Amino acid sequence: MHCSGGAPSFPEADPSGVFGGLTLGYNYQTRSFVIGIEGDYNFARLKDTTPSTATFGCAGGCTTELGNFGTVRARFGYAYGTSLTYFTAGVAFTEWRGKIGNPVVLQAGSSTETSVVIGGGLEYAFLPRLSAKIEYLHIFEGATFVYAPTFCAVPGCQIKDEDVDLVRVGLNLRLN
Repeated sequence: MHCSGGAPSFPEADPSGVFGGLTLGYNYQTRSFVIGIEGDYNFARLKDTTPSTATFGCAGGCTTELGNFGTVRARFGYAYGTSLTYFTAGVAFTEWRGKIGNPVVLQAGSSTETSVVIGGGLEYAFLPRLSAKIEYLHIFEGATFVYAPTFCAVPGCQIKDEDVDLVRVGLNLRLN
């Protein structure tokens, strides 16, 4: 992610942190092949603050934050024994926030972006109705939102969200 005034040499943020959420889905299995659909919502505050630079010109630096996000995805897999290997693809909804100034917020902006998500994972049923999974998701971003504070030495500041890579673990409860 970049917080900048339009030049590529401006501060670059690399947000990190933890997140947690809920997933709801349905799977249909024929022999060893599984097809399904999943939706999830994640509560997150992944953020990073970068200092101001001579060309950036805003006091206090810039904070970039990936807030709550969700996905709706198809899931295609191959089941063997009590394990499932799968590929997933769909749409992601991500909430981005940016602010200039720290600790006093001088200007802030936010945007919710829609993009493509792909990934894969491994799920293992350790009890008849309980399984654990590890999953990797890649969210293709690339959108930009701009807010134009009047106090900056540059014409405005922008948050350009880059691709997001997530690794997550989960516990699934089968209801039937």
